[in-house]
Amino acid sequence: MALLDGAGPLPDGSLSSERVARNLAALAVADDPDGWLVQQFFEYVSFALFHAGSLLARDAETGLNARVAEVLKPLREHTEQPRELHSRR
Repeated sequence: MALLDGAGPLPDGSLSSERVARNLAALAVADDPDGWLVQQFFEYVSFALFHAGSLLARDAETGLNARVAEVLKPLREHTEQPRELHSRR
């Protein structure tokens, strides 16, 4: 079973949190499954930003990184040492 199996995307682009939670429980991944999940999404977002940055002008990439970092700020409390968002600089 994969983490996002059957979780979406839903018509609005979101994922079913209930399905992700059920899949996470079935995976039995760590002592801190919430922290593990947040770290996995940080990894995913970091890669997506790194890839998107290669397609954007530097000022657009900088703005995008800043906006995404602000959106992700509340999640940082769930990880001890979240990875920094990647940049091509």
